Amino acid sequence: MRALRRKTFLLGIIFVVCSVTVLRLTDMASGVMQTFPQRTQSVREIIVPVELNMSVFQDFLVPADARKPLIPHLIHQTFETVMIPSKLESHVRTVVNMNANWTYHFWTDDSARKLVKERHPNLLPIWDKYMRNIMRADALRYVVLYEFGGAYLDLDVVAYRSFDRITYKYGCIIPPEPI
Repeated sequence: MRALRRKTFLLGIIFVVCSVTVLRLTDMASGVMQTFPQRTQSVREIIVPVELNMSVFQDFLVPADARKPLIPHLIHQTFETVMIPSKLESHVRTVVNMNANWTYHFWTDDSARKLVKERHPNLLPIWDKYMRNIMRADALRYVVLYEFGGAYLDLDVVAYRSFDRITYKYGCIIPPEPI
């Protein structure tokens, strides 16, 4: 059992390293991740497409022979339910609006368990034994990146630009994270 956990952990690290996208994490110091007393509307209701700021396309050069992105244009995020904390609404909006041409997947605890049950039933006993939801969320990122590819982003991520251009140059992006 311990060897399976170790292999699952190492495999997960490999998937995250190869599928994370460029972004900047904010609000960690202000305590956004500590408590969420207030829920807001459904994540489906806060996603409103907007036009991209084209100025960001001039500062990152893509190889002339780039034909397709090295990272699939899929974004994965997760929370307990579709009712996300109000403090994180604007974060989700920046990710979706800056990447309006990407496919967006929002995973809940229920949809995540269903995915694990259907695609990786051998992981389900471990999944169900996790003591906290955050442990399942951490495991989910590995499963969705393995199954679909793309980028997994925590809800506290703020996008300052589209991820498009960099995915044509790099197949693996590891962003800095504040200490």
